[in-house]
Amino acid sequence: MIGKVVKSKFTSNGNLESLFGQRVFPMVGEQKKQTPFAIYEVVNISTSDSKEKDSHIDEVDVRITLISTKYS
Repeated sequence: MIGKVVKSKFTSNGNLESLFGQRVFPMVGEQKKQTPFAIYEVVNISTSDSKEKDSHIDEVDVRITLISTKYS
């Protein structure tokens, strides 16, 4: 679920889409992959308890690392 949200943020933004395309990976990037690419990792999930139904106020912290061969 989180991966879909992260990837949709990259593909729905024209600037990010033009830079990264579909090169957004969970946890580890593919070796010898074209750069730049992004790696995302879920760092923390905080849920809100509810006795009657599922919580809809969960917080998720995600770390996104951008990898490139150029610094600009």
